[in-house]
Amino acid sequence: MLVKPQGQLCAECHEEMGKPFQAAKVKHQPVENGECTSCHDPHASANKNLLLKPDGQLCFDCHDDLAAQLDKAKVKHQPVDNGECTSCHDPHASANKKLLLKPDGQLCFDCHDDLQAQLAKAKVKHQPVDNGECTSCHDPHASANKNLLLKPDGKLCFECHDDFQAQLAKAKVKHQPVE
Repeated sequence: MLVKPQGQLCAECHEEMGKPFQAAKVKHQPVENGECTSCHDPHASANKNLLLKPDGQLCFDCHDDLAAQLDKAKVKHQPVDNGECTSCHDPHASANKKLLLKPDGQLCFDCHDDLQAQLAKAKVKHQPVDNGECTSCHDPHASANKNLLLKPDGKLCFECHDDFQAQLAKAKVKHQPVE
């Protein structure tokens, strides 16, 4: 029998969970509910941070839809495939959607700095890239398509460039890559 509710008891020693957590826009549901033992063993563990299981395995216990997506995917984002969920997500709370450590584009450029350099030099920039909206074209976890694209190349482009698709349909001669 605990002397206080679980979350309060843990927060007595783990002060870092206090004010920053309260101020966060997005909170992981088990943490918000004070269910620390959903992920942590309060006494001992073979895993870092007293986790019940290694990072990815633990996350997939609840996020089983993501585990199923990974099983079927041809292309997997390396951190996800390695079970390194916390390289992109904060497991407790965040100022960013989906518990991301940083906003979309900024987070992606932490690893994909070559693209950031390329973007800085470019005279013409694809608007979603320039706006840091990487996930408008790419799945951050896994995909059936190369480069983690949401849909195959041409089909994805036509999601936004439907005017071009109509123009292409009327064309008598078509450039091979766009057919």
